[in-house]
Amino acid sequence: MFHPINPAQLGPEEHYEYEQLLRRVRSFITVKAIINGAVCLLFLVSFPPTLRLAMTLIALIDGLLLGPYWLLVRRYPVLATITSLAFTAMAISAGDWVGGYQTGASGIMYALLVTAANLILIQPWSTYLAGAVISVIYMGTIILEVMRVVPITFPHTISNLTRVVTLNVICFYGLAAMSSVVTRLYREMLYNRTHAEEIAEQRTVELRESHAELERTTARLTALQHLSEALRRARGLKATLRTVVEEMDRSGFSSVIIDLVDKERHNLVTRAVSVGRLYERAQRLLKVPLSGLTVSLEETANITVRAARSGEIESTDDIREVIVGVKPAIDPALAQAAMRLVGVESVTVFPLWAEEEVVGVVSVYHPQGKLSVEDINLMQAVADQVGLAIKSAQAFEGLQTSHRRLATLQRITATLQSTLPLEEVLKTVVQGAVEGLNYIGSSILMPDQRTEKLVVKAVWGGRFLEVLSKTLKISLETFSLPLSAEENPIVKAYLKEEVQTTHGVPESFFIGLTPFPGARTAWALKQATGAETSISIPLRAGQTVVGVLLAFSPRPRIDEDERAALLALADQAGLAIENARLFAETISERAKLSAVITGTEDTIMVTDETDHILLLNPAARRAFEMVQEGWVGQPLAEVVENPALHDLFARLSVKGTTQNAEIPVGARTFYANLAPISGVGKVLAMQ
Repeated sequence: MFHPINPAQLGPEEHYEYEQLLRRVRSFITVKAIINGAVCLLFLVSFPPTLRLAMTLIALIDGLLLGPYWLLVRRYPVLATITSLAFTAMAISAGDWVGGYQTGASGIMYALLVTAANLILIQPWSTYLAGAVISVIYMGTIILEVMRVVPITFPHTISNLTRVVTLNVICFYGLAAMSSVVTRLYREMLYNRTHAEEIAEQRTVELRESHAELERTTARLTALQHLSEALRRARGLKATLRTVVEEMDRSGFSSVIIDLVDKERHNLVTRAVSVGRLYERAQRLLKVPLSGLTVSLEETANITVRAARSGEIESTDDIREVIVGVKPAIDPALAQAAMRLVGVESVTVFPLWAEEEVVGVVSVYHPQGKLSVEDINLMQAVADQVGLAIKSAQAFEGLQTSHRRLATLQRITATLQSTLPLEEVLKTVVQGAVEGLNYIGSSILMPDQRTEKLVVKAVWGGRFLEVLSKTLKISLETFSLPLSAEENPIVKAYLKEEVQTTHGVPESFFIGLTPFPGARTAWALKQATGAETSISIPLRAGQTVVGVLLAFSPRPRIDEDERAALLALADQAGLAIENARLFAETISERAKLSAVITGTEDTIMVTDETDHILLLNPAARRAFEMVQEGWVGQPLAEVVENPALHDLFARLSVKGTTQNAEIPVGARTFYANLAPISGVGKVLAMQ
């Protein structure tokens, strides 16, 4: 009860009670100071001069003791309070004794002190002790007065009655003030309790919301983690896009379309569509393949174009903003019906950023109204990952394309180096241009010096050839171009020895073409084959142009890497064609020589510089009676037993000039001429 209190060591509840105690003490000190002040004023005004000073001094000293009380009550609240009230009780008794008469207000003042003790201390044993101390002082005062140890009288005068009434009124107001403190504290307690319940309920709601938000955040993070892991495993643009729509479907976005920016054509191309209800039902209703739809980046009325150009999120409830400018065109009424069929009415478009540029957009179809903040945040995070993944996939495909081009050139080079027939060389070149460099068709035209025309020598292209054959209704190998048709890009490439690049299949291709395929053929070929760009490259062999390589591309522009690959292929092709031509001439000359050697009756033998046999014509085999085969590459001395012949070859090896001699062979004698041939060896002719 009288133990000191250390506020720093109190728990939360004990500290709260301690703070409430100090609040009650401050209220008590305030009320008591006011009462003491009022009593002092009453004494100064109403008491006779002989008593005025003493009575005022007692009230003043009692009031000044409130200072030490405030200092002690924070450390010893019970002891300080009981001591302070005891001093006040003795001050009341002293006032009666100094005045020499009973004021009539002492009883209520003692009662006020007991009430104050209860209001301050609250704890039962503390309040009982304070009441006991005050009661002892009061009873002691009465005993002393009854035993007349202290003479007390009560003069019934108006002034004395007025003072008594005034003291009682002051005490009444003091009691009311102390009671109001308790009432206020009780109200605060009720308010705090009610407020605490409200706070607890609010905290419960906040905790539930926080838990729900945590679950949503965890779900978003899990979805992003799954997406990130799936994208790391994906290789190539097609696999990346397929992974994106699959992971977004798992995240609750089942109706998604991804459009990518095509810088070459300056448009947006639909590259991926979710496999949910939107795609399947829309396909059946619209009868238009959603994948492959295009829209120009100049069509700002289209919401996807606006998102791609601005880099900001766009949203609309009007399906016409989605399909405006789209090719092939879509009927707005059918589009609206398709959206109602699958239960979506709004579209939100998110730009796909990568390295400070927009590489595409992802359109999320959802019920009417805007997406929630959580969904938008999730989609923004997804869009950031998808943009980077698409950029990486495009770079990966570009690297693969470059690698494929290099591998194609290496394979073609190796093939050309090991292939000498002209037809095989031409086939390898046009096939490599189509299959290795991703062209839709390719052909080679070579000059015919006799007719002064460029003639088609080789064509490759699969479906391209089928379309050309159906459109032109003539075999491509029958076409030729006169060299006088200088406005034709193919002829121009041959004559000026410059690369000619044209858009699609221009009408200028048909200038001078024989047979002429007819008007509007160029437009029909472009529409049917899908050729966006054609390139004519001269095929050089040293300083001579030996032909023209013509290639058709499905892309509207030929980049520098692609152009370099084509030029490298053309250089290899030019050299290979020249080598094939020389090889053909060599074969022709060898055939002529072989016919002469085989048909002559003279004996002819060819050896290398070390006298190993390379060639024996039939006459030589008959003269030396050689029946068995396998003599090619064998030493002359082991195949033919003729000392005179061996001596002739030995003389040539020593002297290095043509040698003549008579060589006996069986019963006949031959006149022999042995001559050296640079780069081959020795040639023997015997008659």
